[in-house]
Amino acid sequence: MKKVMFSKEKWYINVIIILVFSLSLLSWIKYAKKVCDRALNTESTKTESTAEGAGSTLKWSVFKEPYLSMIDSVSGYLILGEVISDQVIGGSDRWLFYKSSSDADPIGDYEGTNLYTEQEMQEMTNSVLDTQKKMQDLGIRFAMVVAPNKENIYSEYMPVTYHHADVSATDILIDHMKENGVNVISPKDDLLKVHHTDQIYYPYDSHWNQPGAYIAVKDVLSFWDLPMPDLSEREISSKPLHLNYHDSGEDDLALIANIRPFLTDELEYEVKGTVPMDWNTFTMEQLSGAVSFFHNDQAVNDAAILLAGDSFRHSMVPALREQFSDVYVVHRSYYSDGIIDEIKPDYVIFEYVERYSGEIGGVSRSAD
Repeated sequence: MKKVMFSKEKWYINVIIILVFSLSLLSWIKYAKKVCDRALNTESTKTESTAEGAGSTLKWSVFKEPYLSMIDSVSGYLILGEVISDQVIGGSDRWLFYKSSSDADPIGDYEGTNLYTEQEMQEMTNSVLDTQKKMQDLGIRFAMVVAPNKENIYSEYMPVTYHHADVSATDILIDHMKENGVNVISPKDDLLKVHHTDQIYYPYDSHWNQPGAYIAVKDVLSFWDLPMPDLSEREISSKPLHLNYHDSGEDDLALIANIRPFLTDELEYEVKGTVPMDWNTFTMEQLSGAVSFFHNDQAVNDAAILLAGDSFRHSMVPALREQFSDVYVVHRSYYSDGIIDEIKPDYVIFEYVERYSGEIGGVSRSAD
């Protein structure tokens, strides 16, 4: 039988394939070295990221051009089944986790290597107590809620090369603040109780989803003796997330790792009874630094609440809109005492994600 060589029309396909493999080889070698290093219990590599890196054009791999970096990431994922990124960890069952060391230190939180000193904890406690007293003097009920990092709730999906500490720096800080009279709520235990039966964080995103945020809102309201149904009593609907992307629910980890087009099975869960959001309008308002306002005549409580927090605040809003007639939302960096003077809320929640717990010490300064 006569052998058929590559046709002239198809030669370029083979050249492209060879080029892609050649470009990816260096990063595969780099990735293999990391795996070997971790197996020898060496320190995991951590490199620079940005606080809002999910939407940026960043150079994650050994290549200096973003398009070549994307080829590297896609090739590694499709051919090796591995996530090649200095910012994202590929866990089991395709779960992704954040490992930046410049946008806080989530792996330090996970492994318990970034503990606060007694002095640091006392300074943060005093800062919150100062703000809490200001609120109380104005007749405002105040609470702080700390959202756990995703890997501390779904640790079973993390690679075994990372060692999960029984207690994190934030756990110790929260206990310290409670002992000193701070109204601080950690929904961690309640989230852990249901994380096997209910998906409460996005697998491909760094944030909790609406059911997870619902549990946090319920814990805060319970602290204030305000009744709210358990998540188990509510009906939960779902729809494809990739058709409904919004800020804090856009598969940001998959985006950072350049593999989002291949992970389209993520679902957006909504708790029926909470109030649906116009996410685009809300996001634009929040990015501009404005205070978003929502009114609901049918709310459970005829009262006003202000939520000031980081990106984890977003998924809390639908549940708050069901519970309070007037809901105000602002990013912490835009919060000031003037907002309190203007809207005169009955309740105030300050929200921090665990990896930003070191910023709690600035809570009183942000009110200046």
